[in-house]
Amino acid sequence: MTAKTGIFKARKVEASRFPVNYNVGFVPACVGHGSKGAAKGEPELKWTTPIAQIDMAKYLPMFVDGVRETEEPYRFVAVQGTFELLNFMILHKSGAEVINCLDEMVHYLRLTLNTHNAAVVLNGLKVIQLLIQSSPIMGPALTQHYRKLLPTLNLFFTQRRNLGDGQDYAQRKGDDLGVKITETLQLMERCGGPEAFMWIKYYIPCWESCARV
Repeated sequence: MTAKTGIFKARKVEASRFPVNYNVGFVPACVGHGSKGAAKGEPELKWTTPIAQIDMAKYLPMFVDGVRETEEPYRFVAVQGTFELLNFMILHKSGAEVINCLDEMVHYLRLTLNTHNAAVVLNGLKVIQLLIQSSPIMGPALTQHYRKLLPTLNLFFTQRRNLGDGQDYAQRKGDDLGVKITETLQLMERCGGPEAFMWIKYYIPCWESCARV
């Protein structure tokens, strides 16, 4: 039986402002029900402003800030909203318009990873992957922020074979956390430019280049 390391024991981090923004009506989305496309009883996200008309530089950081929320409906709206905004940007290759707020989003993603909550960490990794894919220039731009994200990812990566409750959660949900960590690092290396591997190796010494696999 795999020993539980305690790596995913919940940690207190800086509170998100997403609930406040949501409650005062600043968030252009809410929980909707009854859509023919949604499974019975399952929530869905309802946009109060069409995604194509949303100011991504203004609202994407607000949603990313809420990814570390665990209370409903804030968690669902923030996570689903972030995924839908980023997928829209991937479709239109429009990630360049949020480059100027990358510092802010990386700060929120760092807090998300630092929660050590398995479900929250998984969503954070998915956001990083989608963000990198949103524009050809996003990967290289993110490289300068590796020092803020990789130390925490190193902790998860080195424990990926012994994740205890975190791994149990991932398997039940159909997401293997160890696989998701490796996928994220591979994407960071492949899309981060010529210095990406060097920085990943610096912060994660046991990392082997995906280019050599």
